[in-house]
Amino acid sequence: MTLRGKAAIAGIGEFRPSRYTEGATTLGMLAEVGMQAVADAGLEMKDIDGLVTESFAEAPMFAPATMVEYLGIDAKFAEVVDHGGATGAAMVLRAAMAISAGLCDRVLCVTAARREKRSNSGERKTANTGWAGRRTDRTPYSEFEVPYGAIGANYGYAMIAQRYMHEFGVKAEQLAKIAVAQRYNACHNPDAIFFGQPITVDDVLNSPVVVDPLHMLEIVMPVAGAAALVVTSSRTARRLKHDPVYILGAGEHTTHRSITYAPSLTHSPIKSAADAAFKMAGVQTEGHRHRQHLRLLHDHGAGLARRRRIREEGPRRQVHRRAQPPVRWRLPAEPAWRAALVRAGRPRRRDVTRDRSRAAVDGTSEGPSGEEAGVRLCERQRRHHERAGLADPGEGPVNEETTRYNKPLPDPTPATQPFWDALREHKLRLQRSKKAGKAIYYPRNVSPYGPKDELEWVECSGKGTVYSFTIARRPTAPQWSDDGDYAIAIVEIDEGARLTANIVNCPPDAVRIGMKVKACFQDVTPEVTLLQFEPA
Repeated sequence: MTLRGKAAIAGIGEFRPSRYTEGATTLGMLAEVGMQAVADAGLEMKDIDGLVTESFAEAPMFAPATMVEYLGIDAKFAEVVDHGGATGAAMVLRAAMAISAGLCDRVLCVTAARREKRSNSGERKTANTGWAGRRTDRTPYSEFEVPYGAIGANYGYAMIAQRYMHEFGVKAEQLAKIAVAQRYNACHNPDAIFFGQPITVDDVLNSPVVVDPLHMLEIVMPVAGAAALVVTSSRTARRLKHDPVYILGAGEHTTHRSITYAPSLTHSPIKSAADAAFKMAGVQTEGHRHRQHLRLLHDHGAGLARRRRIREEGPRRQVHRRAQPPVRWRLPAEPAWRAALVRAGRPRRRDVTRDRSRAAVDGTSEGPSGEEAGVRLCERQRRHHERAGLADPGEGPVNEETTRYNKPLPDPTPATQPFWDALREHKLRLQRSKKAGKAIYYPRNVSPYGPKDELEWVECSGKGTVYSFTIARRPTAPQWSDDGDYAIAIVEIDEGARLTANIVNCPPDAVRIGMKVKACFQDVTPEVTLLQFEPA
């Protein structure tokens, strides 16, 4: 099946990005920007017969139904999309697929992110989910990544960059050119927050390192905003007031949530997705001179990097340092969020280090004072203890072990409990596939090798090598504020599995890719032991 030419973008709506949206609701923002897009297409809301949205604070459940009701849409197709930074593109794809299948003819795609300043207690205001209820995060990410400070997007992109630099010999100044080009684009968009504020490679390299090897000016600044598109059938689009933008091709490929479990950090799923999109569009990619300065990994992985800029040098491929002119494309505001639905960005992920790192550069900060930060940390610690079933640190005598450790703790499930029980005995036990003979991490109820496979628990040596790592120069969350620099790593153990942990008992700056390590065990509470690694 092909989508080529069967659907088109006929209307757009977009809020100018802003640092904060005081008093706004995500639902209200979605409705307003949706109205903009429908009006831009020359339609009325009664003409819309399809809706694609995402889960949002006021509607963690039944998000499409909430939007349909709010806008008065009679929807023949309603969908929720949750693809992180790829949500915008995925929305357009699903709208085009639904139109091609004959389910609907005019689909509204909407996305938004609100953001408010911190209160005096250091907390941000959040929407009350009321009867919808708050859902506890018991995902593998929460259980096996978060306890090690692997929180947010920054550490993941840093590990990707670190591995890419290791495999291909790319230098920091070459990575910096990407941020410079993106800022150049923003300087050609009057709505961009950093309009008229260009930066240089030296500016990037002289800004504070947030997570090695990424500097502050290479980190996305969180902003708020909203955007919407109206996707219609090609026949309908030709009758509307604007020249349509036809959808010629699309592709999608998902392999993992956490980068720890990605098949490779340097060969992204975008390769097959891009191949599918170009093939559907009838575009030949061999020798294609793609001018947009995408993130280096995406450009390389999709086969879009200019071949003449890459040369063979022994077992490594080196990227030339020859300067490339910045892209003179009018892109949406700074590379901060997905203002034009089809861009990648992560508007909702708050980088808690942003205010600190900005203060280091210009002497300003929007964060709380030291006293407010203490209140915030105390409040977070109280909630953490409540979730962990421990005593409130602010009420009466408590066990010293429970008050000393204030970082997130794992919340085991029946499938993962044997793993944590073994760690308490200072042993590393993992599941192994009888069919494939490979160790599996993290523990799960079923085998990824098929329904006929069986999983067995085996004790592992604990020996391995560092596959990639980053050193957090700014804490990835407030609970790590007093830890100084710390190393977060993906370790590939001898049995074949990869897992996230901290590298301890050595200076963080001594950690290297390929470094031999062995398991060690950190008893953080009487009930919980974390797996860590140290130099072998």
